[in-house]
Amino acid sequence: MNDPRKVFSKVSVIPDWVRGHFIQWQIDPFFKGLRPYDFSLEISETGDFSEIAFAKRNLGEVFFAVDDSHSKQSWAPNYTYRVSLTTKDNKVYHSFPVLFGSTRHEQRKYAMAAEIIRKEILLARFVGTAGWLLRRKSYGAQSAKTLRNIDPVSGVPIADTKQEDYGVGLDGGYFDPVPCVFYTESSSQDKQLDIEGMGVKENYTSIARVPGYPIIEVRDVICEAVDGYRYSVQSRNAKQFPGSNITLTQKVNLNLIPTTDSVYAIPIPVPF
Repeated sequence: MNDPRKVFSKVSVIPDWVRGHFIQWQIDPFFKGLRPYDFSLEISETGDFSEIAFAKRNLGEVFFAVDDSHSKQSWAPNYTYRVSLTTKDNKVYHSFPVLFGSTRHEQRKYAMAAEIIRKEILLARFVGTAGWLLRRKSYGAQSAKTLRNIDPVSGVPIADTKQEDYGVGLDGGYFDPVPCVFYTESSSQDKQLDIEGMGVKENYTSIARVPGYPIIEVRDVICEAVDGYRYSVQSRNAKQFPGSNITLTQKVNLNLIPTTDSVYAIPIPVPF
């Protein structure tokens, strides 16, 4: 049997009783299955998945799924999620089952966590900024054009090319934009003359607060929906509800990306 720890490094569940519960995962960077990958989300009321209550198949190369069946509407411990990965050679890998629920004594704790998340989202919507998350790819296809941008010895991208890999080394560079909201807690701007005589160097950094979903990682890109500015995530600190794996809020350090960077060529939807 395949060891899930060698394939899935993390699987997180973020409760959302209206839009559907979000399940987000990460793949171990050392996993080298044959591409392309095809992910599926499986839901069972039994821990051994002997019976599948609901499934979303053939999701493609994505990093999250939404359980929009609205079947799970209580904290009763009768719902288990599992992510499945099928590689090009039809090998199937399963993540560890993630129990979504609680005992009777823990229901109050999880209800408090859900309420905190709801208030975090409301706060960001009313005092923050609407945006889009560009999740940097850690797996995906590599076309002949993309392979030309990668050092053949180290495997590190050596070129930043628009419409190809955007310096990531995988086709497209980033997953499709995911809507998000955030608000800036503090910011600083620094201007200095370049020591090599290249003019003025301007650096804009900020600390932003983001609700628990979508889960953000270092080197992701956050785009402002209206003004179009794009920021690189330099660091991330997440706060989880005590005794659970539910992420309540995230604090990220952002650097403004110069408008000459190729990442600005990635299209994002019109302001929502």
